[in-house]
Amino acid sequence: MSSFLPPTCINTRRDLLPQGPKDFGPRVPSKFETSVNSAFLKQYNAGSHSGSPEEIARSFVRNALHISDDRCVKSNMYTDSSIGLTHVYFQPVVDGIKVSNGEIAVHVDRSGRIVSYSDSAYRSTEASKMHLWDESAGSRDVDARSAFLRLADHLRLSVNANQITQRIQEDTEKNRKLYILDGIAPAHQKVTAERTYLQMEDGTLEAAWQIEAPLGVNHYVAHVSADGERVLAQWNRTKQ
Repeated sequence: MSSFLPPTCINTRRDLLPQGPKDFGPRVPSKFETSVNSAFLKQYNAGSHSGSPEEIARSFVRNALHISDDRCVKSNMYTDSSIGLTHVYFQPVVDGIKVSNGEIAVHVDRSGRIVSYSDSAYRSTEASKMHLWDESAGSRDVDARSAFLRLADHLRLSVNANQITQRIQEDTEKNRKLYILDGIAPAHQKVTAERTYLQMEDGTLEAAWQIEAPLGVNHYVAHVSADGERVLAQWNRTKQ
């Protein structure tokens, strides 16, 4: 009999959930400023900025934060009409592939002023610091299935490797490829993998598989190095 309960029977009390490995991952530089106490924003807002909130936010990212359009894409935007703020979010990318642990958020008021922003984007363009995905014939990069098996070993999960298969699902809305992993017995929802990058604490950028795995009562989001040798980060959403 399976030791995993079906989703409808999962106990959501966090103090009763099995404790998996401790969460970990790189801590990266992040900046947050508001127009109340930031001379930088006060000076920027003193200039003339016109257009839609999205255009104003994009211009701020390009001209004030000095991040080019090809290094970030809009990931979300919404307006809180009760306070008149539009929140615009950008996902940093390298060669069109997202940097998972980076984000830029710009908050624009009704008059087009930047009220606040946060920035944890990866900026380096030094080739020696960027370990990119290798598309060559002799690449040591592993496929999504092999990356998951490395994660399963790290989590001490009992899985049947021979039953696990992968298939590609095109996500046209987010312009990305998702790899769906089938045949994973503990999973009560689909397990997905995506090619991403991860900023490391030493300033390097690592190609990594981002794996989202709802396994039993735990819901892991993890990053496995492109060569399949290291688990670079792990976060259990169930514990949040």
